[in-house]
Amino acid sequence: MARVNSAITIRTTQTPCSPSSVSDSEELRVIVYQGDGGYVALCPSYPGMTGEGPTREDCVADLQRNIEQHIQAQSDGLNES
Repeated sequence: MARVNSAITIRTTQTPCSPSSVSDSEELRVIVYQGDGGYVALCPSYPGMTGEGPTREDCVADLQRNIEQHIQAQSDGLNES
């Protein structure tokens, strides 16, 4: 797998500690690799979190969705306490 870009920044719409009524954002560094079947994106700030897709843009968008779902699940868990 070839590393194609190590300086992409994505913005999430909510951080784990913000109330759901507050729209916050966080810039995250993303590393994108190109493989035989498409692209894979990793985020050092969220170990184990990945995105995949046939294009670089698709895999970064997939990673962003996955991170936002993870943040929302954490926020929902905090709000239930």
